[in-house]
Amino acid sequence: MAMEKHFMALFLQLGRLPEGHTLRDLLNAAEGLISIDFRLLDEISVMDSYQEICSNDEFVKKSPSKDEVKRFIETGYRIRACIFEQLPLSSPFPY
Repeated sequence: MAMEKHFMALFLQLGRLPEGHTLRDLLNAAEGLISIDFRLLDEISVMDSYQEICSNDEFVKKSPSKDEVKRFIETGYRIRACIFEQLPLSSPFPY
């Protein structure tokens, strides 16, 4: 959810809203608005595959390993950095 909030800050700043709130939906909405590293796009796609709860046909939820959780946290930091670089804020959070 933290990653979604970072994306939503971007969209609200730009006066746009995504069609959905999966990580893939947020990336699609961000296309053309910001530059995102292709490796980050891959990481987000992997993360999105762990919880597919928006489908009416199939509910998918996988449990990540401790190493995968660490990877997801690192991806979250990269998303935050990517968005803060492109938002006209006075200063990002100090951490």
